[in-house]
Amino acid sequence: MKLYRIKPNFDTEEYRDSIIGGVFLAVGSFFLGLPFSIYYILQGIDSKDIGVVLVGLFFSPILIFQGVMAIKMALEGISGIIKKNAWLESSAIGQGTIIERREEYYDHGYDIGGDYTYTFGIKIDTIQATSNPDEQCVWAGVSKHVFKKYKHRDTAHIHYSIDTPLNFLIEGE
Repeated sequence: MKLYRIKPNFDTEEYRDSIIGGVFLAVGSFFLGLPFSIYYILQGIDSKDIGVVLVGLFFSPILIFQGVMAIKMALEGISGIIKKNAWLESSAIGQGTIIERREEYYDHGYDIGGDYTYTFGIKIDTIQATSNPDEQCVWAGVSKHVFKKYKHRDTAHIHYSIDTPLNFLIEGE
């Protein structure tokens, strides 16, 4: 029976993208879009043009909502990074030997292309070795970035759950 890693649900790239995207969208909404919308409202009032006022009134709540959702998105990214750091602090650190690397292409057919999957076969010091060779190797799917990082390395530092050693992150994930 092959052993497979249970990857904690932390995606650092997604969290980072949420923070960056949320900050830029909030700044754009509150400091660029909203003042422009308010300017339209004031110009419409000064010139007594109800159409210009309505344009400003139409876009103002949309920009406020967009800005609030952008702040929420950034806060979710920050929260995710805090949760990941807390998990890493409570985890144990170990060493794993990369004994096999797999880069496989799966064609979806119908001219829509396919996807690459990247997998490491890792022998982890903390998992009891058995006489069965399949149970001495833990298979871990990794991102392309992590695969390239460890392409020419034989070992990897891992952070694993003390209660469940198969629940681990490879350093850099």
